[in-house]
Amino acid sequence: WIGAAAAGFYQLLLWKLPMAGNAEVQTWHWAVANLLVVACLVGRRRWPLTVIALTGIASVLGEFLGAGAGLVTLLGTPLLIAVYALIATTGTGPVRCAIGLILATACDIMPGFLISSPFPLISRLVPAFLTIALVVVAALVSRSRRRTLEHRDAQLAARAAERRLAAQRDTARHQARVAGELHDSVGHDLTAIIALSEGLRGTSADPDLDEAIGTINAL
Repeated sequence: WIGAAAAGFYQLLLWKLPMAGNAEVQTWHWAVANLLVVACLVGRRRWPLTVIALTGIASVLGEFLGAGAGLVTLLGTPLLIAVYALIATTGTGPVRCAIGLILATACDIMPGFLISSPFPLISRLVPAFLTIALVVVAALVSRSRRRTLEHRDAQLAARAAERRLAAQRDTARHQARVAGELHDSVGHDLTAIIALSEGLRGTSADPDLDEAIGTINAL
């Protein structure tokens, strides 16, 4: 959100200062493009494929309608950012990555065919291919590093769980040993109490004492 707000503020300043005297740039073009850029920057992680489609199609339409090179460049930045987010995300499948990459490449090189320029077509397409390639390489490096970190975190979590289970097992063994020792000790003491109380049965002339000894034997 902070990055999207900073991008929107920067584009607002750019529109108020250098772009204000550019007759090719309409105010509503610039406003719509900036709103699209901010929305795409906010949603690029959750919906990268949708962001690629929106920015790519908007860039091609802007070039086709003659919206100006500044707007096309403005829309091309979130397109590359969405490509990076799509490929760098470890949960993205190869099919979605391939679809997004093909769509982004097609939308990135399409303006080269639409722009009338004295330069050869290959000289206009090579920068687009190189830019996409650099973004893909950076995203693959980030994806590999993220997978390595996730694998390391999983190993650390497994070791922590193993240590926790070992501690629980040791605690259970200690409790079982204490319970066994307590059972043996209490059993021995109860056996001695029973033997003594049964030996005292009927040996006293006091009826209250005989009744208490009988209760002890019953218990």
